[in-house]
Amino acid sequence: RKEKEKMKVTSSATFSIAVCVLFIVASALVIITIITEQYFLFIGLNIFFALNIITHTVQSLFLRTYVPGVLTTFILIIPYNVILFNELITLGLMDFSTIGRALIVTILFIPMLLISHKIAEKWN
Repeated sequence: RKEKEKMKVTSSATFSIAVCVLFIVASALVIITIITEQYFLFIGLNIFFALNIITHTVQSLFLRTYVPGVLTTFILIIPYNVILFNELITLGLMDFSTIGRALIVTILFIPMLLISHKIAEKWN
């Protein structure tokens, strides 16, 4: 119930600000990946977003209500991730060492998610 109430009071503007902050940081990480060719940064970012889509699905089941992003997850995000990770493996850009470094990026991105929500709450 607490989560449902929290969702009711979160405005679209607040949510948009949080997404914007994450987008800026993610975009910077992609640019750094391109410049440095350190693909573990991009892979870590994609692992983070892949895990995030799982949380949306679990929230939807747990709260017994539609959570934004669930439909998009099944139509776009899961197929994208399957194709992406398959291609990275095929190109030899993803091995156990890369995955290990990528997981560090994934873990470090979690506080960024929390910070983006705090920024959104303060700003809106």
